[in-house]
Amino acid sequence: MKITFLGAGREVGRSAIQIQTDTEILLDYGYKQYKNAPLQEKYPINAFNHPKAKNVILSHAHLDHCGGLPLLFENQNPRVFTTPPTIPMINLLLKDSIKIGDAAFGKKHVQKLFNNIVKTKYGKRYQLSKRTTFTLTDAGHILGSAQTMIESEKKILYTGDLKTTPMMLNKPAKPEKTDILIIESTYAQKDHPDRFEVEKTFIKEVEKTVETGGVALIPSFAIGRTQEMISLLSMNGFEPFVAGMGLKVSEIYQNYSNYLPNPGAFIKALKKTTPVNKKTFPKTLDSSIVVTTAGMLEGGPVLNYITKINKNSKIFLNGYQAEETNGRMLIEQGKIKINNQIIEVDTPYQFFDFSAHPGKTELVNYVKKTNPEKIFCVHGNEESCIAFAETLKREGFNATAPKNGETFKIQ
Repeated sequence: MKITFLGAGREVGRSAIQIQTDTEILLDYGYKQYKNAPLQEKYPINAFNHPKAKNVILSHAHLDHCGGLPLLFENQNPRVFTTPPTIPMINLLLKDSIKIGDAAFGKKHVQKLFNNIVKTKYGKRYQLSKRTTFTLTDAGHILGSAQTMIESEKKILYTGDLKTTPMMLNKPAKPEKTDILIIESTYAQKDHPDRFEVEKTFIKEVEKTVETGGVALIPSFAIGRTQEMISLLSMNGFEPFVAGMGLKVSEIYQNYSNYLPNPGAFIKALKKTTPVNKKTFPKTLDSSIVVTTAGMLEGGPVLNYITKINKNSKIFLNGYQAEETNGRMLIEQGKIKINNQIIEVDTPYQFFDFSAHPGKTELVNYVKKTNPEKIFCVHGNEESCIAFAETLKREGFNATAPKNGETFKIQ
């Protein structure tokens, strides 16, 4: 067996891991959306040399995991295994990438991809070849997200993005004993604050903003976070406006609500929102709540709304802000870029840690329960991946933070 890291080695973005057993497997094939770099550095290593792939297993519908998939269909037709809710969400994301001119593939590649998707259920074992099977289990990150357990000469568990504690719309990921563990390291250097306390503070600040006649502007990831914000606000008696791609994703969440811990509560919350777009958005934004894309302030309706909200308003950042994004610039410099111009943001802003990833303690506890022989720490910046590997070594594990392009033989 061999494992080659084609992306997500000491970085967040373009996740792609090649497994060689008696067949070829790719775990994810993503895109590094916000990196200011040549196109070939945004996709996995050798993406434009048409790497061979017989089987692709997709963990979930975020661009850093799925955004490169169509490139695999230039001159081959690999099977792509993923959960049913993931399929319509990646359809939205990939078509949007083409629409905004942010893709190195076309509609024909996307169509070939969807012709080769195999709907894959949680907990069912699938035979890939004579000696290799795999099983998906809930990763607890977003709707339909999955951990992958590959069984061949050794057992390999790939977490994808996971969450090991419950969230409003997700059940927690459960660890399984394995020989090899490939684990995300996004927040391996810190623990998250208590989620209940974060929610309480968030709602308190929303109330204060609305009561003073301001707009609570809540930029949110279209997949996962928008739906969580809708649910949290509804639970506390608010009826927000909702704009952007999150609207279409919320329909998908409704269609696959059987994957949610409390389907009825989400459907009820969705009915209490007011969907809006450029044409239907109210002329005055006083004393209201707006949940909108994009979560990192990169494009989407949010940039339009920022320029229109009044002085009593507040921006509620609630997710990971990648390097080289408006969201990171706002947190670090109090500025954002709109139409290629850097502007000062006078509106107050606050970050709330609603992360859908585990923190340091959760990650270490997860590793202890899987008890692997070998661990690969990926999907974190260089400092996080290396620090996590060192932490695990001190706990007695054989851990490493692989670089992109490295291959490891598993014996």
